[in-house]
Amino acid sequence: MSRTLTVQIDDDLYRRLAKAAGLEESSIVSFVDSAIRERLRAQPAGDASGEARRWRKRRQTLERLFELFEGHDAEAEIRRLKEQDEGF
Repeated sequence: MSRTLTVQIDDDLYRRLAKAAGLEESSIVSFVDSAIRERLRAQPAGDASGEARRWRKRRQTLERLFELFEGHDAEAEIRRLKEQDEGF
């Protein structure tokens, strides 16, 4: 049995979903469906333990860090910091 779910999202999230779906050459609906299924598979059924919540929070934090540092040139940053340190 299938059910339909309607969700309202803001324009920014829609654009991000469209971009991610395009990278996987799928529709937004298929992309969201796959993401939900993957997330549910990764979560043990009925596990609401504190440890499971902590791991989910860590994963969310890492994903956010990856977003924040996307396109960051680490080598240039290291060079800049080394140049600053030479004065000390």
